[in-house]
Amino acid sequence: MNILLVAATHIEIEAFKRKINMNEQLQNVVTVLVTGVGSVQTTYSLTRHISRSRPDLVICGGIAGSFSREVPLGAVVQVTSEVFADLGVQESRGWSDVFDLGLLDNNTPPFENGRLENPSPPLNISAINAAACTVNQVTTDPARIEIIQKLYAPLVESMEGGAVHYVCIKEGIPFIQLRSISNVVGERDKQRWKIKEALENLSLALEETIDKLMHQQ
Repeated sequence: MNILLVAATHIEIEAFKRKINMNEQLQNVVTVLVTGVGSVQTTYSLTRHISRSRPDLVICGGIAGSFSREVPLGAVVQVTSEVFADLGVQESRGWSDVFDLGLLDNNTPPFENGRLENPSPPLNISAINAAACTVNQVTTDPARIEIIQKLYAPLVESMEGGAVHYVCIKEGIPFIQLRSISNVVGERDKQRWKIKEALENLSLALEETIDKLMHQQ
């Protein structure tokens, strides 16, 4: 099995890369791709890589903000569907996305009712299965948070997940997206964030996921 591990930044997968460096079996299975932050960089880097070396599976790993205070910081989420939550127009009468505007049919592949659904069933691992949204600007405004929650009902927010879903679905490559929660969306006091714990738990989730995949062969 050839697994491509995708992350926006080195820090998000640094702990797991140390495990790869100490495990020859993992070195033979996992290739790491750091794309840079945001959907544009992720789309370009991922597409460029798979055009040269097509993996059997893509795993996207990273941290994320949570829209729910009921889910503890540090928890790991397996993302089942994505939306681009800031692709549209904000007018005085409210928010309209590209589907509302008639610029794109909400069932134009790879979208299903406006969402980018992972066609594979979630892997049975120690993670919460949930929907996510992708934005190019981290959401901080309470009114904007309310709109996103009402329209798209995501549990977590990232800046790259939707791009991974889009590319992998279009290319027919199986994929898994794992996000560990570092903060509550809108909380800008970083003393309340749990980045260290989120990174540690993400590394554990990646290890569990890849171990399970390798033993399924």
